[in-house]
Amino acid sequence: MNHERRDIVNMDEPITVLVADDSLFMRNLITNMIDSDPELKVIDTAKNGEEALHKISELKPDVVTLDIMMPGWDGLKTLAHIMDTCPVPVIILSAYSREGADITMKCLSAGAVGFLLKPSGEISLDIGVLKTQLIDEIKAVSKADVVRVRSALTKTVKTPRGNVSGNRIVVMGASTGGAPHRC
Repeated sequence: MNHERRDIVNMDEPITVLVADDSLFMRNLITNMIDSDPELKVIDTAKNGEEALHKISELKPDVVTLDIMMPGWDGLKTLAHIMDTCPVPVIILSAYSREGADITMKCLSAGAVGFLLKPSGEISLDIGVLKTQLIDEIKAVSKADVVRVRSALTKTVKTPRGNVSGNRIVVMGASTGGAPHRC
């Protein structure tokens, strides 16, 4: 399926998802959440990054959910391979919180179009919120043109004309899955 044109394909077909996580429990939990919505369908799961990449190229899912901490290729390395070989919208699902903000930013810079926290210690309290967020996020990012988003993120920022002194700050804003707008 051509991910760049999701908005004009037959929307009667469910959005297909590949779930990549090293934990069997989390793969099953995430699969059950996604499959609870009739507009979504998990087409397969992967227990590591290499398996995920193989299944992405074979199955062509509309969206991938990807854990950061996996054996072998971690989520960041897997994400880089996905974006280089078969770009598809990727949502990072991670147990990292504020302490992992650096890795989150690296994943978003590498091409991920979404990031959600996995349930914390009190799993039963977080699960309903995560389910709603995950379903909404998958539907939103399924329309993302990841090639265009990645291209926009890697363009060189031009230096403003005139005499600029002090520190420079570049600010970019975008909705989840959206390419940044120029002001």
